[in-house]
Amino acid sequence: MKRVTLLLFFASLGLAAENVDLTAVHRIRAEAFDRSKISDHMFYLSDYYGPLVTNSSNFRKAADWAMGRLKEYGLENVRKEPWGPFGRTWEIDYFSAHMVEPNYAPLIGFALAYTQATDGPLTAEAVLAPMAGVTDLPFRVRAQAMGAPFDDMGPEQALKLVKDAAEQGRWVIFVGHDIGPRRFQSVDPATIEAIAAYAKDPAHGIWLDTAGAVARHLAGRTQPRR
Repeated sequence: MKRVTLLLFFASLGLAAENVDLTAVHRIRAEAFDRSKISDHMFYLSDYYGPLVTNSSNFRKAADWAMGRLKEYGLENVRKEPWGPFGRTWEIDYFSAHMVEPNYAPLIGFALAYTQATDGPLTAEAVLAPMAGVTDLPFRVRAQAMGAPFDDMGPEQALKLVKDAAEQGRWVIFVGHDIGPRRFQSVDPATIEAIAAYAKDPAHGIWLDTAGAVARHLAGRTQPRR
């Protein structure tokens, strides 16, 4: 008979109690609950300087305020990191809407970012426009909400989207911020040229046009240009 010897080793781990610095813990809790500045910071960034549309004056003022506050806290080498070019920005100076007939009443509303200004007050008939979802929005707005992000996209990736859409018989809408070196919020001109060259080839049967032309086609059901 063979004997098998089984050796079991048990390691005893001595778990010493952690030495907690309660004084430091209480100081941290006091800073968080008694002297927190989170509400103040959110007020200045969201309410006082908001809305922060990219490259707007409020955007720059909020950045300067944040830098000043960080310097007050003792941080060094606080600076802005420039990037761009970005393109045009948008700011609102004034907006108001009123019902004038059959009785006067102020209306609550907001201007959509990048909306063009009116040449003085406008008076028009009221229009009922129920909107249950993004598909009920105007075409230009819907294109921005549902379009493929065009920024930082290379020619190969963009052409694949175009070819897939052509094979499936559907629309593809590219939405970008600016034209320039390929980066965040910028479209490489080479990507645009590659799409244009592919779409202009009659063999591919693709209609290439602006969002406005496509919107007019959908509204009037006209024959698209080739």
